Amino acid sequence: MAAPGGRGWRVGLLLAAVAYVFWPALRGEFLWDDIEELVQNPLLRDPHGLFRIWFAPAGLDYYPLKTSVQWLQWHLWGLDPLGYHLTNAGLHALSALLLWRLFRKLALPSAWAGALLFAVHPLGVESVAWMAELKNTLSLPPLLLAMMAYLDFDQSRDRPKAAGGALARAFGWFLVSMLCKTSGVMFPCLLLLYAWWKRGRIGGRDALASAPFFALSFLLGGVTFWLQEHRSIGAVVVMTGGLAYRLALAGTTAVFYCCKAVWPIGLLPMYPRWTIASAQPAAYLPGIALAAGAAWAWSRRRNWGRQVGLGLGFFLLTLFPVLGWVPISHMRFAWAMDHLAYLPLVGLAGLAAGVDLAPRLRGAGAMGLVLVVAGLAYLSHAHDRLYRTSTELWSYTVERNPEAWLGHYNLGVALGQAGRWGEAERQYQAATRLNPAYPEAHLNLGNLLRRDGNAPGAEAEYEEALRRRIDYPEAEGNLADLLMALGRMPEAVRHARAVVRLKPGDAQAHNNLGNALIQNQRFEDAIAQYREALRLKPDYAEARNDLGVALAALGRLDQAAAEFTAALALDPASALARDNLRRVQAALAKKASGRTAP
Repeated sequence: MAAPGGRGWRVGLLLAAVAYVFWPALRGEFLWDDIEELVQNPLLRDPHGLFRIWFAPAGLDYYPLKTSVQWLQWHLWGLDPLGYHLTNAGLHALSALLLWRLFRKLALPSAWAGALLFAVHPLGVESVAWMAELKNTLSLPPLLLAMMAYLDFDQSRDRPKAAGGALARAFGWFLVSMLCKTSGVMFPCLLLLYAWWKRGRIGGRDALASAPFFALSFLLGGVTFWLQEHRSIGAVVVMTGGLAYRLALAGTTAVFYCCKAVWPIGLLPMYPRWTIASAQPAAYLPGIALAAGAAWAWSRRRNWGRQVGLGLGFFLLTLFPVLGWVPISHMRFAWAMDHLAYLPLVGLAGLAAGVDLAPRLRGAGAMGLVLVVAGLAYLSHAHDRLYRTSTELWSYTVERNPEAWLGHYNLGVALGQAGRWGEAERQYQAATRLNPAYPEAHLNLGNLLRRDGNAPGAEAEYEEALRRRIDYPEAEGNLADLLMALGRMPEAVRHARAVVRLKPGDAQAHNNLGNALIQNQRFEDAIAQYREALRLKPDYAEARNDLGVALAALGRLDQAAAEFTAALALDPASALARDNLRRVQAALAKKASGRTAP
């Protein structure tokens, strides 16, 4: 056992390594899913949001503990990205420290070196630098605590009371982890892998002890699978082929992750989707090679093979759910993503921790180890720099993966937000060329074409967006607005009604329909829509003003004046409401003077 002083400098060096790796992106902006999960998520702003997070979930996943932490983060630092980045980096450092402790409990000879490898490995960068991946960094510490509690249980089986308490702690920490993210769904299998590693077999007591963990995995894993199929993927078709195709895909993807773990060069947020020719024998070679390596390790299980089996088994078991057996939303654009390897990276770290480095830490051996760790830290530091801005991240991506249609789209969004409209338009055109079925790219391209005065081009893109996705309220609304500007009022009303049908609780949708109706001289129908908008949102100043316009058009000047006055009370800076009120008051005064004239 290391002396306390020796342990102190190791802790300091590990924390310093994490700080060095993730320093560049600490002030990085919100990226990609960060916008939807944090910036534009009304649930985080809702004072009663915690109840809805747990008992009325409406998001793409059910990770209530992760979302609760995001709710707390929002109320602590709002739109300041520093707090979110510090949270992720701090959780990553905590995981590295807990991993060191876990490796020590497993009596692995190079426990600290394994934890340091995990802390600085480039495959971990995406999970830490991408704020929306809080679910990764938050779920790992309780999973490691669950494993340590299970080790306590395993070592105290002859003391039933202590064993029962340890097993309950393990189950509790596992539940906490699964409520952050269900990436630990294979944890029960890892418990059986540990039993084999320790005793060379899996006994009945091991199976019985793992049963509650299997039950929880099936329950929460099933919820995640259902949400993936019905919310994340929805009507989008994710092609994964038949059994033969999936076998070839799983083998190729697993080998890809192994290669990136051993040689983390050329990491990308979106990798090219490799082609799987399942009819060709060569498609199965990566899987066969991996199986051959596992068989070789099995044949040497009485010495080095058992340690390799534990580390490689952990790596492959935790990767198993994301290898293409079932459709997952990211498979629309890539078969593999770095953040999916965050938990499996623990297995690689364990493999390194199982190597006794002490006899090699002299002279060239020590220098070699320093160079490896320093090299990995440098690669991670450089990779982390990409996550500072969306423009930097997606420019890098499409430069190295020109077929990344979603990368082109995301770059278009970033360029548009920076006011670089021409460049953004070219990126949207690239996205629609590479994936004509992506409606969001058609919508944004239409917006830019309209901005350039190309109304026919904009209309064509909006129509194409609706052809690709029939229930697309944003495209319906933008098309309705364009048609109103073109004077095609009946068509505008039809599309504005479609928005209300798709978003019946949206006050703005009702107000926009009212505006379309008023242009068709259907004042009473417009008034009904404005009143519904105000019922949904009583402090909607624009709807108050528009209602006043409709009432004035029908000659109901007193009611119109009251609405304009209410609009000004809600928005005193509204010049439009002030002008409308002045005109109505003048009309009322003229009308009154006409009545009182002799």
